[in-house]
Amino acid sequence: MTLIGTLNKLTNRKTINVVMPPAVGFPVEAAQEIFERRGELVAEQINIYTMHIPHDFARWMADNKNDTIKVISTFGKADSTYDVQFMDMARHILMAKPVAVIAQCTTPFKVSWSSPVTRSLGMNSDFTWDVIQAGVPVIAVENSNMPRVNGNWFTEDKVVDVLYTDRPLHVETERPTTPTDRIVAQHILSKLPAKFTAQLGKGGLANEVIRIAGERINEYWGELITDAAMKLTNASEITATLGFGTPEFYKWCDNNPRVWMLPARITNSLIELQNHKVVSINQTRRITTRGGTSIPYGISGKGGGGETTYGAWMSFVASCSSKPVVSDFVPEGEMPLHDPTKRPRYLVNRNGIVETWPHWDGEEFFDGTPEAIKEAVEAVL
Repeated sequence: MTLIGTLNKLTNRKTINVVMPPAVGFPVEAAQEIFERRGELVAEQINIYTMHIPHDFARWMADNKNDTIKVISTFGKADSTYDVQFMDMARHILMAKPVAVIAQCTTPFKVSWSSPVTRSLGMNSDFTWDVIQAGVPVIAVENSNMPRVNGNWFTEDKVVDVLYTDRPLHVETERPTTPTDRIVAQHILSKLPAKFTAQLGKGGLANEVIRIAGERINEYWGELITDAAMKLTNASEITATLGFGTPEFYKWCDNNPRVWMLPARITNSLIELQNHKVVSINQTRRITTRGGTSIPYGISGKGGGGETTYGAWMSFVASCSSKPVVSDFVPEGEMPLHDPTKRPRYLVNRNGIVETWPHWDGEEFFDGTPEAIKEAVEAVL
């Protein structure tokens, strides 16, 4: 059966809601087919729920607009956006009563002669795995290039149709390490525990932290892994909910017993972040004199790093601009100042590092008030 035929068979509603995973798992060809064969769908309106939209599809979609197809995402470049915590997205999506999950996945496999036929979502778990486990039928887009990763398997009995592709997986290259990254990483290094569980962003700062402190990282727990994860030689387990990078990275992840993809409901959970004593290191565009940053908290639509920042056992937010932006301008969605648990513990730029949480600094008690933070930021950063 074709994709269109399967969707028509699943429901006769006037509105069809389907779920597609973000990033590497996003089924570009299936999404394009829905647009191109729109006239064959009996529904009057089709809504596609997703998150990160691959750049190539976003450009294609802009040239192939259809008023009866709406891509609903927590990120930009979509017809409609909404703000919801990444770890809560599956619950919100299920409220829309989707008729199907359309997701790229691995070829089917069995781990033993008595085990069921199974597939892996590859470099994704995000909200998709939870939606599948809730009983939403799966239209599997089988991609032979997709790596098999632990933690995001689903059984073949959930699959109602299979499409096939050999499309190369989405490639994401990292920003090279800059001199500012190296300076910022040294400031962070001075506060890191002897051994810790890390959550890192992507790009130059993450790579520099691993270069100078990688032997201290005994576990990785975070929202995202990239090529930098290949350098975590001392980490016993590497757990995330999304992964993207180069073909070499995908090959490294394939059947790697250390790599796990768990739902964002788990990876971004405050309880789990605290239980694993996660040290979160993320970047921001700017730091304000009030201690604010341009990483919003709990809003996946503008960067899920905010969830790990405010939920982590210890958190750093760094501005890695060669010209640090420190001003009273307050970006939309900045960390609130009234609650120390909802702002990063440390603010960092090339000029220095400031601890924002109440603490004894060796000479006096820092009370963490906005006035005290402003004074410290202006003096140091």
